[in-house]
Parts: sequence; C-alpha cells; structure tokens
Amino acid sequence: MRIDLRDNSRNLLGRGTIDPATQPAQLIDQSSQTTFALDFSGALDDQARLCRCPVCGCRDLFRRKDAPQRLGLILVVLAAASSIVLFALDQVAWSILVLLGMVIVDFAIGRFMGQCLVCYRCRSEFRETPVDPVVHEPWDLAIGEKYRQQNLQPPPGSQTEATAAADETDRT
Repeated sequence: MRIDLRDNSRNLLGRGTIDPATQPAQLIDQSSQTTFALDFSGALDDQARLCRCPVCGCRDLFRRKDAPQRLGLILVVLAAASSIVLFALDQVAWSILVLLGMVIVDFAIGRFMGQCLVCYRCRSEFRETPVDPVVHEPWDLAIGEKYRQQNLQPPPGSQTEATAAADETDRT
C-alpha cells in the first residue's frame, strides 16, 4: 500500500510504501526520512480492506479515481481552445471531432485509471489497496463539509478559544 500523508490544505507531508499485512507502527517518508505514526488496530476488515484511516483513526473514507487532476484540466483546456480556433476558422466538423476526441480520451482515462481511498479528516491518500464500491463510497458533500467545519475550529483550550471566551465575558 502506498500512503501519501497530507495536511488539511492537501499539502504533501510525507510518502511511503508499507505492507498492511504486517501492520507497521510507523511510516518512514522516502525522501526526508521523517517518521509518521500509524495505528492499524481495527483499520482492516476481514477481507483486508481499509475501513479506518491508520493515520488519524477516522472511519470515513471515500474513493476517487487515481488520475492526475492537472492532466485532465490541461487536456480540457487544450481541447476547448483548439475547438474554438477551429470553429472560428469555419472548420466546424474538425471542431466537433476535437471535442468528440476529448470525450473518448476522458472516458479512457476514467476507465483505465485505478482508484484510491482518501480520508475525509486528514486527507491522507491510500493507493494499491483493495477498493470495494459497496464499502467505499464516492465523495459525499455532507460528510466532507462536516470534516471541513471540524478542521476550521480551533483545538480545545487553544489561545483562540480562550480569547473568544474572554471577549464574550467582556460583552456581558
């Protein structure tokens, strides 16, 4: 299993490969040699599918296509620009063919790319692991918003929370 550890802003913190069967207690980043703690207790179900994030313990994981999003964006922009230029040059048939070609390329990318699991809370990505469409659902806006709101709140006892409580006391 390949793991990409990310922060709430989706910045890469570390990357490594592990064997989930051994249930390692840590992941060592391949480039910086930084060590990250993992907890595999209860993270795998009976069929060795990931059902809980070993990084943060969250039980909410979603599946997505493991396609590079930048590649898709670049292809769409190039196809749209080419189609507009061809349409402006009265090459309507070629313009439509370019768009149809983009649809075929998009379908092929979506069909043949694998899937990965992503944790809603910590945004860590898990590749080369079994993904079951019944167990692992695609992105759900309500669940994503719940964790986004949790990530925006300051941790209990933080300076921001203490300042807010003091401000509330001053207003009364």
